[in-house]
Amino acid sequence: MDTQNKEMLLERLGNGVDGQKYALLVGNGFNKFQFTHNGMHEPDDCDWKAILRKIADAEKVKNLASEKPELTEKINRILDMPGIHSAERGIFLFDLMAEYGLSRDDRGGIIKSVFKPFTISSGKGSFQPCNLLNLAWENGHHILTTNFDSNLEDYFKAVYGVLLKQHRIPHPTKKKSSKTTPLDGMETSSRKGKRFWEPCQFQWNTYYGEKDASSWKTLSHDIWHVHGNVIQKAVTSVLFSSEDYFNAISHFRHISGNPFSEDWKGTYSWLKLFMEYPLVIVGLNLDAGELLLRHLLMLRRKYRRMQEIDDAASPSYFLYSLQEKAADGAKASDPKNPFLELMGFKSVAFDTFDEMYDLIC
Repeated sequence: MDTQNKEMLLERLGNGVDGQKYALLVGNGFNKFQFTHNGMHEPDDCDWKAILRKIADAEKVKNLASEKPELTEKINRILDMPGIHSAERGIFLFDLMAEYGLSRDDRGGIIKSVFKPFTISSGKGSFQPCNLLNLAWENGHHILTTNFDSNLEDYFKAVYGVLLKQHRIPHPTKKKSSKTTPLDGMETSSRKGKRFWEPCQFQWNTYYGEKDASSWKTLSHDIWHVHGNVIQKAVTSVLFSSEDYFNAISHFRHISGNPFSEDWKGTYSWLKLFMEYPLVIVGLNLDAGELLLRHLLMLRRKYRRMQEIDDAASPSYFLYSLQEKAADGAKASDPKNPFLELMGFKSVAFDTFDEMYDLIC
């Protein structure tokens, strides 16, 4: 199945075609793949619904529920509600906690406590080899991830012995400054003396890599957390509630201005990779709850058409496993993600998760 597309993808990530670099967009499926092979965890431990249950069982949420008993019933309804996607379920849960007065700092603390033990040990032999990521690393492709944890960084440390540190893509017209600017990330705003938008401690032009890159041309071995992360106390960068997502979309418009103009500021953030590079999406369903990325994918489609970027010469791919479709109750003939196909992606099906992450044709 999809042998031709698999071989083409393998060639593009391996030997490359005309020097074209790709950007991999990696989701929580990578963690599920690792947990399946890692004796320290059960595969279901990183299931999104299980993670949301751990968040709901956090001490601060239980204390709040003891004061407001109806909260427990509402949380259980959200977690057990059939027919909704995991991302949507998370949005509903965090909107509910915000409605009941749980502050953003408290929610951030809960996230950190849940994700701290979620990481995979970086000891030798604790990671299952992943040919897909190895090809990307060895050939200088870029990596974007929606994951909040440091498992990707730990994977490359375990496999290649590299320590990835935080760096920034510099703005060519600005001197280095310790101050946060709208270009760097979420700008602090105030209304009647109170912050109504928490500044993002993990800025959008920040990545984890081996070294500083003086420009995009010298950038390689880089990981970008597009939804924020829990590394280095960057908990407030994590997107969970609908307010977080809508503020992120507003922030995108604020820092980038018109992405079709020559002086587009988004050039100095992960948005450049997302918009201008062909993508390989893996381990990510991109269901209706992925508000920010779906919005950006639609804009990306328009942008690439207006820039006359030849998608046929450098196609983007969406990888999925028939194992996952079977678990969702879908037929093998059903398109896995009609939205991405409309956005110009080639869907590539693999029989198993192992075949997908190893790129077995």
